[in-house]
Amino acid sequence: MKYLLTLLLALPLLITTSHAAPEIPLGEEQALQTTDFRGGASDRQAKVRVWRDKSCLHVAMWSQHPSIENKVANCTGHDEAVYSDDCLDVFIDAAGHQNAYYQVIANVNGAIFDHRSDDLGRKHSNWDSGASASGSYGQDSFAITLAIPLAALNLGENPSGEIGLAAASYVRHSREGRCAWGEYHQPKTWQRFTIPGEYPVVLESFRNSGGSGTQPFEASFKNVSNRPVELTGFFNGQPIRKIKLQPGGSAVNKFLASHPAGEPTANVLSLHSAGREVLRLTRKFTPVQLLQARLASPLRYASDSLRLSGRINEQPDAPLKVIIHSESGQTVQQFTIERSQFAVTLPPQPVRRIECRYKNEVVNLELETISSPWEE
Repeated sequence: MKYLLTLLLALPLLITTSHAAPEIPLGEEQALQTTDFRGGASDRQAKVRVWRDKSCLHVAMWSQHPSIENKVANCTGHDEAVYSDDCLDVFIDAAGHQNAYYQVIANVNGAIFDHRSDDLGRKHSNWDSGASASGSYGQDSFAITLAIPLAALNLGENPSGEIGLAAASYVRHSREGRCAWGEYHQPKTWQRFTIPGEYPVVLESFRNSGGSGTQPFEASFKNVSNRPVELTGFFNGQPIRKIKLQPGGSAVNKFLASHPAGEPTANVLSLHSAGREVLRLTRKFTPVQLLQARLASPLRYASDSLRLSGRINEQPDAPLKVIIHSESGQTVQQFTIERSQFAVTLPPQPVRRIECRYKNEVVNLELETISSPWEE
């Protein structure tokens, strides 16, 4: 009876141990792998391996291609329609709650599409993983390797370190996706793994302007550990001042970044604690020129009013300044713009140049005053 009681007390522990989530190993030579892909109409073979190093989660996939002459790898840029190419699709339930998740897709060109799905199933394209990828085609196959920074997964939300993970192989020509370790977009079906390590800080919110010129980048962090945390790091490669957070404390931090319009770029904030990266926030984008302005005509008679119009490529939240430059100096007028498109009419006055300012953007408009043939 005593032996039976001891066995019954130990049984829950035995059951728990047998179902413990395997740890994602450190180093490629120890990678976990599977060939158990499901879904699709064919028996196309594939294999996926997963491992980690000190900074990244690595997922490598090899897959047969049923029609290599019809391979598809059109995308080369970030957040293009990579999911319409032959691709590797990785799903990560980093919080471990089996609802919200991250999705990172890569093709053989190394192009990345990534976004976050929240608890209500809404997609947020403003999350960027900062992932990198490489790949190639074989005689009748293709292979892709993906590296996702662990610090981008906000793992501080998950002190247990137990995550959900699934990986899929997609062939565009046959429009067939096959998934390992679970089903597409179904986090409750995904294989459970453990990622060890302490991540004392979580990202609460961030704001990134998509405009060109000097623009703000704002992020809020929270210390979720039971001890004070001192953060150092870099914003776009430049050191930032130390950030000190008490247990449970939050801080809003603002940074400035300057980028020219029309050139793909990224804002990257990397935070470190105790000698390791604990949080990374990447925002890749192509800056747009926030302020567009034009004159009704570059020529005017001295008695003509000054008419200009334009557009602010965001919901206006700052005044529009119009500076009139003349031979005698300059005058400044300030306007509150409530809509994206605007039109301004100013009374006749001497002018040689009009300068329009919105936040940190400037548009200069040259103007020539001509004599009227009817003037005496």
